Amino acid sequence: MAYLRFWQRIPIIPGFLYLNISKTGISFSFGPRGAKLTVGKDGARGTLGLPGTGLSVSKKLSKKNKNGKK
Repeated sequence: MAYLRFWQRIPIIPGFLYLNISKTGISFSFGPRGAKLTVGKDGARGTLGLPGTGLSVSKKLSKKNKNGKK
C-alpha cells in the first residue's frame, strides 16, 4: 500500500530551531546537529544521532492521553 506524505522543515534559527509542518500537524525542533528535542501536539521526543551516518535513536519523553492532557 502506498502512502502520500507531506513534510516541510522551515529554519527559524538555522542549525538550532526549526518549524516542522506536516499533514498531521505542526511541531518545533530544538538543538544542534546530532541531538534534538521535538515538541508537538503528541508531546515531546528526544533524538540522538551520529551526523552523516543515518544512525539515530529516538525516545518519546512525554505522552498526552486521548483528552489531550499529560
